[in-house]
Amino acid sequence: MKDSVSLRDHEERQKGDKSCQKKLSHMPFLKESLIWDVHNNNVDSIFSSSISENLDPTKVLASRFNTWRGLLKELIVYFKAVVHVQETKAAEFKKLGGLLSINSCNKFSFKDGGLREAEKIFCEWNREYSNYLSTIPDNVNSDIILKLEKERTMLSDSIKDVMKMSSRFRNNLSKETEAAKKLFNVYKDSLLTWEFNPEKITPKMDPYLVKFHLEKQIIQMLSEENALHRAYLDIENYCRRIENRVIDTIRQVFGQYKDGLQKEIDFVYDFNKNISVVGDSISLNKGWNSFIREDSVFKHLIEN
Repeated sequence: MKDSVSLRDHEERQKGDKSCQKKLSHMPFLKESLIWDVHNNNVDSIFSSSISENLDPTKVLASRFNTWRGLLKELIVYFKAVVHVQETKAAEFKKLGGLLSINSCNKFSFKDGGLREAEKIFCEWNREYSNYLSTIPDNVNSDIILKLEKERTMLSDSIKDVMKMSSRFRNNLSKETEAAKKLFNVYKDSLLTWEFNPEKITPKMDPYLVKFHLEKQIIQMLSEENALHRAYLDIENYCRRIENRVIDTIRQVFGQYKDGLQKEIDFVYDFNKNISVVGDSISLNKGWNSFIREDSVFKHLIEN
C-alpha cells in the first residue's frame, strides 16, 4: 500500500515537473540570467546604475557660473579703469599739441625742409593721435563694457534657470530599485519552487504572475533611471552652451581690445618711421644756406 502511494506521488511529481518544464521552456535564458545575476555589485546587473541618484549638480554648476560672474565683474572694473586712463591720456596729448608751436615762439621762419619737416610731423601725428585717443573711451564703453555687463546679467538669469532644474533630480530610483530587487527574489524563489516543489506553489507564487509584476516594476525602475539620465544630459548640454557663450563673449572683447591696442601701436610705429626718415634726410646746410640768402644782413654780404 505504501509503495503504491509512493509510486503515485512520484508519478504526480514527474507530471508536475514536466508541466513546469514545458511552461519554462520558452525562457531558459531569462531563468538562468535572473538566477545567477543576483549580486548588487555586479556592474552588469539590471539593478546597477552608472548615474548618481543622490547628487544634485545644480549647486555645483551655479557656483561655477557665479565664479564666472566674478571674473566678468573684474573685467568690467578693469576696462572702466582703461577708460579713465585713456581719457587722461587723450587730454594730456591734447595739451602737448599746444606746445608744438615752434614758429610762434621764434622770430625765425623755418622754410620747408630741415627742422620744418620735423615740426610738421610732430604736429600732424600729435593731432591724429590725440583725436584717436579721444575715441577709445566711447569704444571701450560701447563695445566692451556694455557687452560684459549684458553677459553678466544673462549669466545671472541662467543661474536661476539652473537652480530651477533641481526638481528633476528628486526621483524615486532607489525606491523603485528596491521594489524590483524584492520582486526579483520572489521570482527566483518561485522558479526554484516550481523546479523542486511544484506542489507548494500558490497563486501568488506562480512564476508567470510574479514575472509579470517584476517586468512592470523593472519598467518603472528604468523609467526613473532614464528620467534621471535625461536630466543630467539636459543640464550638461544647457550649461555647456552657457559657458561657451561666456567664453565667446570674453574672446570677442579681448579681440576688440587687441585691435584697439594694435591701432595705437600703429600710430606710434608710423610716427617713429616718419620721424626717422625726416631726421636722416635733414640737410646740415640746407636750412642755413636758405637763411643767409634771405637774411638782410647776410644777403648783402653774399651779394658783395
